Amino acid sequence: MVPVKEKRTKLKHVVMALHECHDLLQCGYLVRFSSFDKDFLFIKLKHQTNGNEIIIKSSTLMMSITKNGKVVKTTSF
Repeated sequence: MVPVKEKRTKLKHVVMALHECHDLLQCGYLVRFSSFDKDFLFIKLKHQTNGNEIIIKSSTLMMSITKNGKVVKTTSF
């Protein structure tokens, strides 16, 4: 059985990535592609009008957000 604290740590990367994705959807981005398994999350978004592309990669160790090929945010867990 997995301790409760370890479960929270494993899900934290998913929650943070989905929160970022939700914020971007509110700003006019559309999800173009997404992939998810228990340890890694990948979401590719594109803005409806200006064409900017954002990629969110999140694992149990870190999350990075890339805009038009440049890293704009990284977070370690």
